[in-house]
Amino acid sequence: MILEKLLALICDEFGLDSSDVNEGTTLENIASDEFELQELIGSVESEFEIELDIEPADDWTIGDLAKAVSDAY
Repeated sequence: MILEKLLALICDEFGLDSSDVNEGTTLENIASDEFELQELIGSVESEFEIELDIEPADDWTIGDLAKAVSDAY
């Protein structure tokens, strides 16, 4: 459920088609710079009503981000 909700959020926020992203897609392929990456983290925190204490790297995948969200609950 977290992964599906996260994928939908990313597609909506970045105007991507759901067939373009999956659990293994890296954040580098989604966010073009550090600002967009921080914007994404902020959106995730807001959507899931959590606070993430992470410093994601470009090589993080959507699956890694979903795990961080799950761990924050």
